Amino acid sequence: MSSDCGTKIASEHLAELKDRVQVLDDGKIFLPKFIGFQYGTLSSNCVPHKKLIEAIRFHSLTQTFKGFLYPSSRVDNTLHSRAKEKEEEQEKDKEEEEDKKKKRHARGSFEELTEFCRESGLFPRDAEYLWNKWEGNGWQNNGKAMKDWRATVRAWKAQGYLPSQKTPSASDVWPTPAKEEPEEEDLMEKMLRNKAAKEEARRLAEGEPPTEEDGLW
Repeated sequence: MSSDCGTKIASEHLAELKDRVQVLDDGKIFLPKFIGFQYGTLSSNCVPHKKLIEAIRFHSLTQTFKGFLYPSSRVDNTLHSRAKEKEEEQEKDKEEEEDKKKKRHARGSFEELTEFCRESGLFPRDAEYLWNKWEGNGWQNNGKAMKDWRATVRAWKAQGYLPSQKTPSASDVWPTPAKEEPEEEDLMEKMLRNKAAKEEARRLAEGEPPTEEDGLW
């Protein structure tokens, strides 16, 4: 617990402090720089310092540029190990995310490439040409892995490298999407509806009153 506000201090909080604290194997927490901060330069001629100097010797503390340190045999290093592992995991996650972003830009699916060519004013054979070329060379441009295939398409189009630009053809069109055929009406329902309509027309012509089945009561 914190001596100031009573807030619970978890192990991950201590791990974030790294070498600014030493967690001893008995669970106590030692601040290496506290002695220098509180007492300054120690002197055996100073009465208040004498007991402190005795305590330093008793606990085998070593003075370093980081302050007074307990022997490593007294320190619980698991917290620092956890902090280091956490940093390594975060760095690994960051690298993996960067790799995913690069791969998304560097390599596309045939559907993505085709749709981008359509949006860019190119044609199906351009998409097929690019797909076959890049699948064959591992998505490289000038012997180097592409960083953004869309940018490469735009650059090649601007320089007139694509098949539809070099040899224009009347066949360079995008296929028209097929229209959905209306669902065919059930033949039996159609016959019954026609029969009912004819019967209704006959009754009206002959002046017969509507029946209960007509729903006109």
